[in-house]
Formats: sequence, structure tokens, C-alpha cells
Amino acid sequence: MSHEARNAPRSRATAKGQWRRALWIGGLFWSLGFAAVMPATASDWEQFRGPARDGISSEKGLATEWGDEGPVELWRRPVGPAFSTIAAVGDRLYTLDSDPADAENPGEYALALDAAGGETLWRRRIGDLFTEGFGDGPRSGPSWHDGRLYVLSSRGDFHALDAKDGKVLWSVDFKQQFGAEVQTWAFTSAPLVIPDLKRVLVETGGTEGRAVAAFELDQGKLIWTAIDDTVVYSSPVEMKIHGQRQWVFLTQTGLWSLDQDGKTLWRAPFVPKLNIKPAPPVFVAPDLVFASASYEAGAKVVRVKKTEAGFKAEDVWQHQLMRNHFNGSVALGDHLIGFDKATLKSIDAGTGEKTWAARGLGMGSLIRTEELLIILSERGKLVLAEASTESYKPLAQHQVLTGRCWTQPTLSDGRLYLRNGSEIVALDLRAGATAAGGKS
Repeated sequence: MSHEARNAPRSRATAKGQWRRALWIGGLFWSLGFAAVMPATASDWEQFRGPARDGISSEKGLATEWGDEGPVELWRRPVGPAFSTIAAVGDRLYTLDSDPADAENPGEYALALDAAGGETLWRRRIGDLFTEGFGDGPRSGPSWHDGRLYVLSSRGDFHALDAKDGKVLWSVDFKQQFGAEVQTWAFTSAPLVIPDLKRVLVETGGTEGRAVAAFELDQGKLIWTAIDDTVVYSSPVEMKIHGQRQWVFLTQTGLWSLDQDGKTLWRAPFVPKLNIKPAPPVFVAPDLVFASASYEAGAKVVRVKKTEAGFKAEDVWQHQLMRNHFNGSVALGDHLIGFDKATLKSIDAGTGEKTWAARGLGMGSLIRTEELLIILSERGKLVLAEASTESYKPLAQHQVLTGRCWTQPTLSDGRLYLRNGSEIVALDLRAGATAAGGKS
């Protein structure tokens, strides 16, 4: 079966003309004044992997079973090819896509959607189209903060946009400024906003100690650069260890922890010959850091200790029992749950021992709440399971998408947003939800 056939949307969203129509409707809504940008709330999902960038939601009151028809579908719409995650803030969604149909000038775009109905509110070109055999378009996910959107194109064009209308506020070309090159699978790092420090961190792929950088939020002024290493498609994560805030990056040589000034706090090697490590590091309180990659790299946990001389990382274990591929694991207490290639597993973070394993989904991605695992297989099957470290306990499942589904789910205000390379679907997971989008 061809790539196009595998990624064809379901009957309600198959024609290219319907995609164009959705864009036209979005323009109509915009012209009528549906332009208010709502402030962030506790249920928002402002960035890659959620509020704390750990794949964990604090939401409660979700249904624990579905009928034969699956969860309530609120809307479904076509979207251009991309692997970009979806940010959800107030009454809006933000993501990236592309327009390969534009033969004269195919490009990549940031776009805002109405969360209630999926209509396009605005769409802004952010760079030239990146094409590749596994899928075209942007890889990075947008990050929202205080009415601004921070986005990175596949070719290293970094922009701050006004979330109200998509207006470009400032831009940086990583290739021009840092000597970066477009890698095999493009620029993928999701920008990490540090609100109280008024800066955004991102992997630039630069040379000569400029692999990562911090920019000032309002004007885009370069604050610092750091790390002389090769970036490997991962994204930074903030952690607080022994009272010290630190920002952890996974690069080709391994884990790097930086302070707010870009100074190295500690390092830990991890499969230094491998240059494909897209899964982000995971923090397991109070002092463990987990890294994992596929291609037989396996996984590693280090314990971060504080000494009179500073911080140091000591190996706890390393093995092949967890090989995260395109998406990361989530912590659950002192355990980690994630996809070991095509097997979903739970392992003890302190010992590396497996506590359960389940097959049948292929590769996939997941997020969790306090009580539930929300799992999306790479073939579009959605599974709801108990958040348990003792055994795999599926509660409900339904085929919601087709084609290649490599984008992690977004959960906001009881609504789940999923995408593949050609469409986005919005599902109501709240207990008592009805087809009209409300509650019975």
C-alpha cells in the first residue's frame, strides 16, 4: 500500500477541496471577529508533552469505558502533512502543518484552530516545505506563553508569533546564525519557555559550542549558547533536583544538565555513537533521570547527587528492556511506562526490572492522568487503561485514525486531540459526554 493510501483520512475528510474549504471557513470566522485569545488555565496543554513537559495531566472526571461507537467525536477536519503536536489554550488549538499542494511555493505553516469546531482562525507561513520518505512537513511542536506562540520549522526557522493573529514578532535562522545544518529528519526540538526567566530554550544544532540556545521572549535577543555536541531530535526538559532548577538536554554523547546561565551542572554519557534519540529525558523524583532510544540503544537511569564540588550523575542501570522510539515514557510513582519498540512496558525506575508488558499495539505514544493511561498506537487505535505499575489493565479501545500516527495526544478540559499526517480529530473523554459535546 502506498504512503498516500496509508495516510488517507476517513470518508468525511478525504478531498483536498475540503481542506481548502476548511481554510476558507476559518477566514470567515476570523473576519467576523472570533479572534479573542483566552488566558491559560489549569487544564491547558500549552506545549509538547503538556504543562510540565512530562506527559502527565491533572485532569479528573474522565470516562472509564466507551460504548461500541467509541468515545464521543466532536469534530474531525483535514490538515496538511506534519508530525507536530497540538497545543491547547483556552478556546484555541495551535499546531503546525504544510501545504505540499502549492506547486509553486510549498511551505510549512503555524495555524490556530477553534477548539470547539476545528475551524481555522489563522495560518502563517514559517518556512519552506521539508520532504522525507517517512512523512513531510514540520516535526516540532508549538509552545504557547502569554499570548505568544514559539515555533520551529523543519529547516531551522525559529519564530515568535502573536497567538491572536499569527503575526511574526521576531525570527531567527539557525542555519545563518549558528552554522546549523538540516539533519536527515530535520529540526524537531520543541521550544521550552521559562516564564519567570523570560526566555525560551531550544536546540539550534549549531557548531562550536552552540548546539542549544536561550532567547529573550519579547525581542528574541540571544542570551546564551551552550554544548559542543550534535543534537539528536530530542527536546529539553526542566527538572528540579536537590533544590536546583536545571534544564536537561539529550544529545549524541548523552545527557547534559545546564543551569539558567547555560553552565553545565552535570553530564552522563549515553550511547555516544547513536545520533537518533528523539525521546526526551524523564525525571523520576527525587533524583533519577531516565534516557532511552531505539536502534538497540536501550535505556539508562542515572542518579544525580549533590556534593561540595557540585552535581554529579552516577549510573544506576543500563539495559535493552526499554527502547523508546519516536515518543517518550511517562513516570508513574517510582516506575516508568513506555513503548519498548512495539511492546508497551512498565519498569521499576530504580532497578530497571520489568513489572508488566503488553503487545498488540505496535509502536505508539501515551500520556497519563492520575488514574488513566491514554495510549495511541501508531496505527491509530486509541486505548484507555488503568494507570497501574502492577499489570496492564485496558478498559476501552477504539480505532479513531488510520495511517501513520506518530504524534502524541493532547488532553485539555476533558477533550482529547489526535492527529495523523492528514487529519485532526477531537474527542470528548468526559464522563457523561454526549454527541453534542456537552454532558448528559
